[in-house]
Amino acid sequence: MLLLLAAGCRKSNNDSKIVSDEIFPDKVGDTWHYLVYDTTTGGNQTTGFSQYNLDVSIVGITTLPGGVMATIWKYQFPGFSDTSFVIRKGDTIQFLDNSINSSLIKQYVIPFSVNSSWPYSSGCNLSEITVIERTGIRVGQTNFSNSFHLSGGVGCPDRGFIVDEWFADNIGLVQSYFNPSGGFILSTHIVKWALLSYNLK
Repeated sequence: MLLLLAAGCRKSNNDSKIVSDEIFPDKVGDTWHYLVYDTTTGGNQTTGFSQYNLDVSIVGITTLPGGVMATIWKYQFPGFSDTSFVIRKGDTIQFLDNSINSSLIKQYVIPFSVNSSWPYSSGCNLSEITVIERTGIRVGQTNFSNSFHLSGGVGCPDRGFIVDEWFADNIGLVQSYFNPSGGFILSTHIVKWALLSYNLK
């Protein structure tokens, strides 16, 4: 993520010019616009459904305790916003929450390669997320060729979730599913993110 693009270069899904071979964009000014589907279930019943827009943007750079440099990612939901910090440790990209201890939310090992796997987040992590294939995927009206499909279980058996994510080189996350599971989860929110547009520096 923390690979830098040439100064002044820009890219969007309305611009066919290739400006970089950057795998995981992470530059101040990068933005992604998603359509989110949130389905609430209880038992075997669907109890609610909502659809809304989510804007993700990289808004700055900060120094975390220990002198670690991080980019600041902002998530603008309808009516509220959240932030996370993104750092790079060698070949690993880590997303941390904005708490005092900056706990690990998720991580990726780049460059992606089929059959590679790693623990997705902190906690039990009895299973790992795996790059299961490189494939094309259609999201809305856009075809993303040669995207990496990541899939796996995350968290503890009693309160975990299944993750499916698709990443396109030079663009980032283009689609994702989060499906909570576990005996202690009575009501679940199955969430899908679908990329509508993006603008990368």
